[in-house]
Amino acid sequence: MANGKDSPNGTLVVIAEKPSVAKLIASALDVKKTDVAKGLDCYENENFVITSAVGHLVEYEKPKKKWSLDALPLNGPGELIPIARSKSKLTFINKLLKRKDIVGAVNACDAGREGELIFNQIINYLKIKIPCYRAWMQSMTKKEIKKEFDNLKPADDFKDLANAALGRTIADWKIGMNGTRAMTAWSSKAYNVPFNKQVVGRVKTPTLTLVVLRDEEVDKFIPSSYHELEATFKVSSGEYKGTYIDKDFNNKDFTDEEKRTKKSDRIFQTDKAENIINSCNKKVGEISESSKERKEYSGALYDLTTLQRESNSRFGFTANSTLKIVQSLYQPISGEGYITYPRTDSRRLPNDHAEEVNKLLNVFGQTEYSKHSKYILENNLLKPENKKIFDSEKVSDHFAIIPTQNIPNLSKLNEQQLKLYDLIVKRFFAVFYPPAITLETIRDTVVEGNIFRTSGRILIEKGWKEVLDNPVQDKLINTVEPNEEAKVINIERINKETIPKARYTDATLLRGMETAGNDIDDDELMHLMKNKGIGTPATRAEIIEQLIRETYLFRTEDDNGKKCITSSTRGKKLIEDLQMLKIDQLTSATLTGEWELKLREIEKDKYSYEEFIEEIEKFRDEIIDKAKNTKVDTDEFIKKLGINCPIKNLPMFETFNRYTTDLPDESTNINKVISGRPIAPSEAIELIKSYNGNEGRIRLTGFISRFGSSYDADVVLTSTGKYKLDWGQDEQKKINLKELESLGHSSVVDSEVYYDNDYYYYGKNGKNRLARRMLSPYLNSEDEEERKKDSLPIEEAEKLFKDGKTSVLQFKSKRKNARMPFFKAKVYLDSKFRPRFEMELRKKPTKKSKKLVQ
Repeated sequence: MANGKDSPNGTLVVIAEKPSVAKLIASALDVKKTDVAKGLDCYENENFVITSAVGHLVEYEKPKKKWSLDALPLNGPGELIPIARSKSKLTFINKLLKRKDIVGAVNACDAGREGELIFNQIINYLKIKIPCYRAWMQSMTKKEIKKEFDNLKPADDFKDLANAALGRTIADWKIGMNGTRAMTAWSSKAYNVPFNKQVVGRVKTPTLTLVVLRDEEVDKFIPSSYHELEATFKVSSGEYKGTYIDKDFNNKDFTDEEKRTKKSDRIFQTDKAENIINSCNKKVGEISESSKERKEYSGALYDLTTLQRESNSRFGFTANSTLKIVQSLYQPISGEGYITYPRTDSRRLPNDHAEEVNKLLNVFGQTEYSKHSKYILENNLLKPENKKIFDSEKVSDHFAIIPTQNIPNLSKLNEQQLKLYDLIVKRFFAVFYPPAITLETIRDTVVEGNIFRTSGRILIEKGWKEVLDNPVQDKLINTVEPNEEAKVINIERINKETIPKARYTDATLLRGMETAGNDIDDDELMHLMKNKGIGTPATRAEIIEQLIRETYLFRTEDDNGKKCITSSTRGKKLIEDLQMLKIDQLTSATLTGEWELKLREIEKDKYSYEEFIEEIEKFRDEIIDKAKNTKVDTDEFIKKLGINCPIKNLPMFETFNRYTTDLPDESTNINKVISGRPIAPSEAIELIKSYNGNEGRIRLTGFISRFGSSYDADVVLTSTGKYKLDWGQDEQKKINLKELESLGHSSVVDSEVYYDNDYYYYGKNGKNRLARRMLSPYLNSEDEEERKKDSLPIEEAEKLFKDGKTSVLQFKSKRKNARMPFFKAKVYLDSKFRPRFEMELRKKPTKKSKKLVQ
């Protein structure tokens, strides 16, 4: 009999989100492993049968309609279907759930929207009717797991969270599928290309817009020269420096940009600066001083986004890397979790959590961190009434990220894990410490009515900064006697220029997503805004990575050599087109943030799922209507390119969709979009200038293949004025076969077979080649090493060229909507030495398995 108080008598099937979690739950509940097929780990006793998904096991079937505006709207999503690579796992779970001794199922997936969705989609697809329960685990210690399984809750208690999870995925499908197809169809026609795929989404497109708009600000920024004046004063105790401050400065009526660039210590008129220097130099000034204590409190506990931002700023970790690292601390391979649930948006602990914190501090008293935990306990700094730490009203589904009582052996953590674990632990201690206190002194020296300001600082109490080993450094200024005057012995004019806003980094883009693009520096004010942000803590990192994979964004360095995220030409063009079509909601961070708020209101039963979907469908129809009815009059977009055609010497023009002359069929004619990549005017000019009478050529990055992958290529301007792409398709002609490794002579192809990192070369002069990663099923793997894995490894190539056929290998169909995207086959070569597949015969399904697929 299961232990939950509302659980029926009998055995429960427990479905975790990942195999590692299933193993941990089994260990906590003392359930032993059973002998089942490889990869289908299962643990069983009289109370529980514990298994796991591997993330999502089912997905919505992709539409089979043509990518045309006439086929829209798509009113789906349609039926759920098994994800090919996970079908055996789904079949296994189905068998478990339909055993006669099973009386219920437990959702032990991650405690959040996505975990709710994964479990519910499995149950709905398999049409399971038995009672369902929820194990809501906020930390992965054995104690917490046992506690949750002793108090299983009915799945119906989480119906609002389930509705929000379903609402999110349905909304993303409706906007993503319809928006992507609408924009692809519109842009393909507008730019006169066969297929110009444009991926849009409810969350990713507003995120892209943030970066594009910031890049535009940076690129269009015109610096202004200004001066700072630094005076050196002489008093009886020595010398000190002071910076000129405009006593009449008032930024009340300034724009946000003016407030950023215009400061009280900046002088934008050279003659004004010179007048101040001339009137003050070698003169005597009056001194006034004021001092006050300043208290600085520790930041609140971490939520995921704040941790990702700080991790990026301190260590350079990307948002996605940070998520993976903290996930490994939450669900370590070695067993129990070291931190609480990381995918949280809360920075507080529940009101009743003080007792657990007290136990945790005592556990830390036996570790390397004992100095800090003992200080907190001995000075009675753990106060349950402290709302900056304990506040249930500011806790959503999960509380802040803190360490658990399961303290790891720090020497067993890798470098990245250690850095983040240490960061989380020290922030946990810091919030209990008193504030850092400094005595700050402002000294104003007035010379001829002009103020020169000097600031000093003395550390009184290190407070919480001692935890971080980052105490404030004193900034001392020499003393002055009462009524003493200071003589100006020199004034230096420092010439500077205003600078644009910084380009986005992972840290600042996460903040922008969290606050829907509003520039908010105050953490507490930001906390009030976060429910209106773009996406959730669990999804923001992946949204950034998706935009990078789709070549709309890329990571690079700015002009100062600092790492940043910037938009590609392709990303800029997509947002430009959406703005032209006036699809404002798809580019507005604020409006998308409002949708995210409504999903949270669905979770709290304050807004209905049906109303949300109705709103999303109205927006879907608006996108389609704009795409169908916005016609481009190319004449409105014609402007001079500023260069002549090198073939006919006619003036070149930029139209909406190409660069050409008045005689496009007889002269230079370059599309503005080539293989999914927009060509900028500056790039077209560079290509034209490179023409040498025979051809012109420039190397560009970011072209998109028909399979969605990115590649680099030369754009070649031919003597006819037309262009072509050279991505190395003729490169094998230039390869020196003698420099390559050899598999030896093959009687199958009657030639020597050579290979490098990418291809096998065979036939006369190696003119035939076979890709080592042909139809690779690993290309979309999240694991970087797996993506490099050969689908046709060397040992199989040896069989192919020696025996004429490989063993059975795994491949992925290149057809977008293939019914069975993954397939197994032997590879052989036909009479023209082209690769062919001998498909492995599939076993005929039993009647039971037919029912599963229906």
